Amino acid sequence: MPRRSIRRPELEPYQRALALNIDDALKRGQRGDGTLERHWTPWTNSKFAEVAKVAERSIANWRNPDLLMPPDDIQPLLKTFYGNIDRLKDNRATMEKQWRFARGYIGDNDAPIIDWELGKSANLQGVANLVILQTHAPVSWNDGTMRLSITLVISPDRDLSYYGKAITIGLVDALLCVEPGLYQPAYKSRPSQRGIQNFKISAAGDRIVGPLDPDTGMISGEPLGDEYLMGLEVTEGGRGPIIIAIHASRDSFRVLPTSPADPEGKRRHSCSVNQNAVINALFHQQLRTQDDHNRPVLACATLGLRPFQCP
Repeated sequence: MPRRSIRRPELEPYQRALALNIDDALKRGQRGDGTLERHWTPWTNSKFAEVAKVAERSIANWRNPDLLMPPDDIQPLLKTFYGNIDRLKDNRATMEKQWRFARGYIGDNDAPIIDWELGKSANLQGVANLVILQTHAPVSWNDGTMRLSITLVISPDRDLSYYGKAITIGLVDALLCVEPGLYQPAYKSRPSQRGIQNFKISAAGDRIVGPLDPDTGMISGEPLGDEYLMGLEVTEGGRGPIIIAIHASRDSFRVLPTSPADPEGKRRHSCSVNQNAVINALFHQQLRTQDDHNRPVLACATLGLRPFQCP
């Protein structure tokens, strides 16, 4: 079959379903060589790889529902799990169909979808809390504008676990977006335009790049410090409330093992868990609210105001 991209969001549920099925078959010791089921024992990755004549590391990848890595060729697995045993043919057909969906060879309109019990992965334990965002009523300023202030705290979450391993998830950058509603930002009043060091200018909004913890490289603290967010002025044709949101792309997340500080007070930068797998699980389980660029919205606050008149 021709190779094609499998990094497509619509394929992820099928890729997860296939991985869960492979993992279940390995744990059951499923085999198609005629061995009686009462004599089955769970497969180790190395033993299955030896019998199926595939790479051991590939087995670990294929069975992990958070890695989204369906095999290029399903036949070695089908042969080892089911062989040509007639009573296993339905199970074999189900796995092969899952694989075809997972690789994008067939779509929803090509065949009916089987209930594959796609329940969310339990590999990531705990809800990641990375952002605190609170709005405050704007105050009139002597230049005819109003100053809008917020409380914004971004910090790593160190109370999570992945496959029972304690991990820390944090951000190395984020995007601050403001829909000013009835108003518009006053000239050169955005944080990035005022030279606040934790912000950089971006066409999409104000990019948050600090303050960074030097040991983890993750944002930890209050990016605005004691500064206000921006000045506001009335605009013709404006409507609606002020909406403030914090977005983050997939590349903005970092994962580290949670471990006690060493004698010098520094944390390890190497990670013994697969960062991409953790981030995949985070997106699948928790980060369902996304913008039109598929960036998760980590926090959102709405402030309803009436048009103001400064004294």
